[in-house]
Amino acid sequence: MHPTYRSARTTSSLFPKPSSRFSEPLSTNRSPARIVSFLLASLLAVALTPQFAWAQRPQRPREPQQPEEGTEVPASLRFADLKLGPLYLQPRVALKSFGWDSNVLGRSDPLGQISDFRITPSAGLKLAVPFQERHMLSADGEVDYLWFKENDDLRTFNTAFWGKYEYTSDRWDFEIENRFVDADRTQLDLIEIGGGEVPPGADIFERVRELTNRLGAVARWNLTTRVYVEARGSRRLVRYDPEDSITGIRYAEELNRTEESGGVAFGYKIWPTSSIAVIGDWDLYGCEKVGNPRDAETSRAGARVEMSPVGTVSGELLVAYRDLAPREPDLVGYTGIVLEADIALRPGGIVEIHLLADRDIFPTYWRDNTYALRQGGGLSFRRPVSRSLAIEGRATMHEASYPIEATEISPEDGSEITAKRLDRVYRFDGRVEWRLSQSTTLGFRVGYINRISNFPRLDMDGFIIGSSYSLVY
Repeated sequence: MHPTYRSARTTSSLFPKPSSRFSEPLSTNRSPARIVSFLLASLLAVALTPQFAWAQRPQRPREPQQPEEGTEVPASLRFADLKLGPLYLQPRVALKSFGWDSNVLGRSDPLGQISDFRITPSAGLKLAVPFQERHMLSADGEVDYLWFKENDDLRTFNTAFWGKYEYTSDRWDFEIENRFVDADRTQLDLIEIGGGEVPPGADIFERVRELTNRLGAVARWNLTTRVYVEARGSRRLVRYDPEDSITGIRYAEELNRTEESGGVAFGYKIWPTSSIAVIGDWDLYGCEKVGNPRDAETSRAGARVEMSPVGTVSGELLVAYRDLAPREPDLVGYTGIVLEADIALRPGGIVEIHLLADRDIFPTYWRDNTYALRQGGGLSFRRPVSRSLAIEGRATMHEASYPIEATEISPEDGSEITAKRLDRVYRFDGRVEWRLSQSTTLGFRVGYINRISNFPRLDMDGFIIGSSYSLVY
């Protein structure tokens, strides 16, 4: 039985007061969280210890491909293991996951949670074609097959494609890029070491079929050796399977949309590859369903700092002011600060630690809460232990706050809970990689996700543990 919701529409802020639910100690039965936290703490402790003496021997670098006489392979082409005429190629096969998933469907209802053994074989090809010195075409494609032992109706193919054209000169830089993803996944499947963009359906935790296709272009004009002007534009399609739904709400009806954006930046290069820029951009959300309250216009103005590896610090920081105005004037909008931060630290040149933070709005599937505020952060790290062994870890916490009150009818005693929804989502991911040879890698991964809400029926968690294997030809 699913909870039902009723709206109590108001014009309140997107900043609800913290719920007393979060001031109470967490339940002691969440043993997976403690297990994963312990594993990550152990990995981080190893990462921050001095390099082992036996691991300080000179690293054996991968032997680069021998260029033809009189030529030099650019850094952007050194990924390739094969060269056929003008083509630089890197074919690969992998077993992305070989292990156990405790919540295959990503459901919050304990009675609806099922576990299963899963295998995900994958094949991909990366290629690049440089021509006329200043031009380059590159592409990367991948096909996965998601296989479950017991739930054969969930077995499916996932596909991803990325293509890019680049032009570079002393005065002008131009690129156009297309990214396409058609995948059946849960939030736990989206946990990635080193980051990754927020999924379009950030509050969808159940398994869904999601298709995104983004086409974008960036042009930069270097006015001097230090000053530049940049213009960018993009268009993204977001589509969900018409049959996927929750509590009677179909994701396709509420979230199928087209996002169009454009922007400009005026920047100054502090160092050759580090800069500070003033930015301004706008976005237009147009939903497939006529009259969808998520149709909106939003603009953003702020500053962006990009730091290349200088000493032990690098990364990117963006701070801006956003103004979102729904097309329906009586709906709640948003005005406030947003940010994105990914700062990399390399103390001693041994371990690389990323400090992560973000704050922005996202569209939700609730009919009465068209947009919500998501903010949080965390850290990730990578530490080579020896010539062939490395450990990685990632831990984040995000809070999602919804501006409009809703009422949940409890299925247990029929009582009503009326509040502004407030979720906290904890993610943990740990991985050990063992390089068997220059082209073969064996890995072991532990992943955990936990959502705690002031609506108890939305609480959920999921646990993935397993190994992986990749082979690059």
